Amino acid sequence: MSREFRPGEVISYPYLWAWQLQRGETEGRKQRPVCVVIAIRNAADGNTHLALLAITSSRIRASSAASANPSW
Repeated sequence: MSREFRPGEVISYPYLWAWQLQRGETEGRKQRPVCVVIAIRNAADGNTHLALLAITSSRIRASSAASANPSW
């Protein structure tokens, strides 16, 4: 199945948080909303590589590299 991904599009993805990776997990626990930043299709094999930003309703910690959007 082939699909086009557009920057700014919100999709569902099993996002793996950094703290989960640090615990040794290799896959996200559940589907989460993420925003597509960029999508690049590899001409050689047809695979699409995505850069994604996680969307969360959790409060942002001061130590996080994050941006709040109060209108959501």
